Amino acid sequence: MWLVVGVGFGGEAGYAFVALAVSSLMSCALGAALGTTRIETGAVSGISCLLSLFTGLYGPTAQGLADAVELASPALSHANPLWHMANRFYALLYYDTLGPFFESCLVLLAMATAFFAVAVLRMRRLSYAHL
Repeated sequence: MWLVVGVGFGGEAGYAFVALAVSSLMSCALGAALGTTRIETGAVSGISCLLSLFTGLYGPTAQGLADAVELASPALSHANPLWHMANRFYALLYYDTLGPFFESCLVLLAMATAFFAVAVLRMRRLSYAHL
């Protein structure tokens, strides 16, 4: 990982790939759930941009906003899947234990399960007469 992105994870480099796999699974699950609704593409882009804003992915000002929201309402921040995706990498870099990393992984797996369940329930009701 150090050669590609210039960040050393020490002995936890393998866990970075676990983080990527869990993030990909949750993203696919959310995409499947959103794909079963009649929501427009622009709205999906808006949702992802809004979630990114409250994760602090748009620079120092957005990070300040994300920190303020997390201090005021931690449950709201922790309900954001992108927050867990970003903070898992922070957990690998800054914590001595893997507890916070695995906690975020479990939360994302639970979110993925919920999103896949919503997608399956909604897909059963879809009509494929146009195929």
